[in-house]
Amino acid sequence: MGMMEIRRLTAALGLGNTLRDQAARLFRRAQSDGLLTGRSVEAIAAGAVYGTCRCHERPETLADLNRLTQIDRCRVKNGYQVLNRELGLPAPPREPDAFLPAICSELGLDAAVERRARQLIDAAPTASLTDGANPVGIAGGALLVAIAGMSGVPAIPQTELSEATGVSSKTLRARRDEFQEIESPECGK
Repeated sequence: MGMMEIRRLTAALGLGNTLRDQAARLFRRAQSDGLLTGRSVEAIAAGAVYGTCRCHERPETLADLNRLTQIDRCRVKNGYQVLNRELGLPAPPREPDAFLPAICSELGLDAAVERRARQLIDAAPTASLTDGANPVGIAGGALLVAIAGMSGVPAIPQTELSEATGVSSKTLRARRDEFQEIESPECGK
């Protein structure tokens, strides 16, 4: 059942055979190490796909997997966390700008908006903005600021951006506010 779920998820995400096979190996390793006991097979399978994406620095998010599964997002996250903790996945930290192309594509935003958001992320002091923050939320906040600062670009409702990123509107507003403070630090004094 887990292998069928991995095949289904990797096909739906457009992942190749190599990533599918790696997710399957990760799932089998979890199974042989007894990590499925008391846990949802689907959650561990989805966690294996997500973990494989993370290890290969792909931009897929938990929200992307959640849209494709019938299980709660928290269970998918827990499946990944169990695999990461118990098997020591070599998943590097994710960079916020890696998510920009997919988000912009989903929302129909042009390359100029993506470039401006990337500039905002690059100009942000790394430690203060990104430490411990969800990189997708940072990308979403940068997009809000980029859209607001560009003439001729229609505003995107926060609820729509929230759906595209899988991040709450409250988090998006917080990241937007942080970017706005960076852009005009004298306003915060």
